Parts: sequence; structure tokens; C-alpha cells
Amino acid sequence: MLAGPTRLAVATRSRLAPILNERPEVTWGGAAFIFLLLVLWGGTHALRTWWGILLLGGLFALGIVALRRQTLAEYPEPRPKPAGDTTPSVGARAAAALRPKPDSEPAPNRAADLARLAELHESGALTDAEFEQAKSHALS
Repeated sequence: MLAGPTRLAVATRSRLAPILNERPEVTWGGAAFIFLLLVLWGGTHALRTWWGILLLGGLFALGIVALRRQTLAEYPEPRPKPAGDTTPSVGARAAAALRPKPDSEPAPNRAADLARLAELHESGALTDAEFEQAKSHALS
């Protein structure tokens, strides 16, 4: 119903795209809530058996993943946020997670670097020219 080229399907996907693409936790939370309501209701025989619940849950999750992939393909650019919305997008959260934290990165230890370079030079792994170049780089 949501995957087709009809006007209603495209309009629905365009409305859902910001939530599906930028707030996946909201998508999965809402899907879990709807699935829980379906299981508690137990309207069919399959919803009253363990295998039916697992099968429906798997199909439901597969449908959400497919819908999210389709909206990512159709609407790759993040939508403009309403004024006053300071929630970071998925891309901004991923970039922040990959960025090294200032407190977690120790200050460079020149003495340890120079000792390591001296060991490499003594073992023959570094030539005299390479050692001097690396030493000047470590001291700068």
C-alpha cells in the first residue's frame, strides 16, 4: 500500500520520510507499540500462537526496513527542520560519535615517542635520515 506509485502512497512516504530517515528510534518504538497492540488483541489464530507472533513480527520488521530504504532512496536530503527544533539529525549524531572526544585523547607524550623512535633506529628499522626526520616531527 505504501510502496506503490499512487498519489496517496507518494504523499504518505513524503510525510513519513523525515521520521523514518532521521529519527529511526521513533519509527521502531512506534512499530513496537503497534505490534504489541496487535498481539494483545489477538484477532486471528496466528496472533495467539508463538510461531504466528514471530512470523508477523519478522514480516512487520522487514516491511519497515523496506519502507525506510525506499524513503532514503526517494528523499536522501534531510528535510528542513521547523524553527526552534534543535534535535540533531542522524548524520550529525553519527559524525559526533565518530569525532574523538577531547577528554578521551591523551596529550602527546614526546618522551615516549622519542624513546620509540630511538628503539626503531637502534634495531635498524629506521635509517639515520628517517630517524632525524621523525625526531624533528615529534618535537614540533
